[in-house]
Amino acid sequence: MSSLKSKNNNNNTSGISNFSFLTKPTSSYKNKKKKMKKQRNKFLNSKAFYKAFIYIKTNESNSFFSVCDFKGNILTISTCGRLQDQSVKKKNNMALYNASEKIIYFIKENKIKYLFIAFDGFGLARKAFLNNLQKINTNIIEIRDYASVPHNGCRLKKQKRL
Repeated sequence: MSSLKSKNNNNNTSGISNFSFLTKPTSSYKNKKKKMKKQRNKFLNSKAFYKAFIYIKTNESNSFFSVCDFKGNILTISTCGRLQDQSVKKKNNMALYNASEKIIYFIKENKIKYLFIAFDGFGLARKAFLNNLQKINTNIIEIRDYASVPHNGCRLKKQKRL
């Protein structure tokens, strides 16, 4: 009986020490992060990088712009909220213009020639992005729209009686 208790006690104490995720990141984690950053920079500096996907997702309150390569790796992200715009300011045309301008600057710097654009959701971001895109010399190969359009719509709220 005493041998069982000692085994249980040993298991409990050893289980607590297994929570290594509560400690600070190890040096191997930092090395892995540095290695990933080097690979990303090497990829961006290569001459083979000339096609990209641009995903634009809009909500009622925010807009998200992301640039991906053909493997699905995200190269850069820009949102209206990331540019220190809060609440009502995120819906503003100027915030959309600035967020799309950041993506277009990335496209210019990396000399991306061919773009595949995908829109999701309804909002002003489509128009703001396409207006900014006319400034640079790129070929748009395809524009897709993934916004879901209701065929009949939701049931309306009950009207108040007066």
